[in-house]
Amino acid sequence: MLGVSVHGEFVTSIDFLTDNALAHSASGGVAEEAVRQLQAYFHDPQFRFTLPLQPIGTPFQLRVWSALRRIEAGQTRSYGEVAQHLGSGARAVGGACRANPIPVIIPCHRVVGARDMGGFMGVTTGRGLQLKRRILAHELPS
Repeated sequence: MLGVSVHGEFVTSIDFLTDNALAHSASGGVAEEAVRQLQAYFHDPQFRFTLPLQPIGTPFQLRVWSALRRIEAGQTRSYGEVAQHLGSGARAVGGACRANPIPVIIPCHRVVGARDMGGFMGVTTGRGLQLKRRILAHELPS
């Protein structure tokens, strides 16, 4: 289950909720549209999000998150590849991915390690990595 936070007419964060979280329905506006677009994505991984986003981060994080949005569904890039594109380091890109407040829409799951999956949501094992694998498998062409 996903939780969507909005401020005004912008999506500001998405959280992966625990299974026992209380469900609330979206109350119109951008929140309702975010739910609709997320459902469309989980039905068709090639769906392109058009939501107005307002992630809060440093100028560097914003640059990384912008670069991630250009990675197509079903594709991955290594932390090093993203870093090279931005003239930065792989660890800095990993830190920006870890801080991503709007996962799925800003597809940090499409960034992997040079030799392994890397991390997701700040972890390299457990539920976070299982989610990353499931999202990437969802995006693979059938």
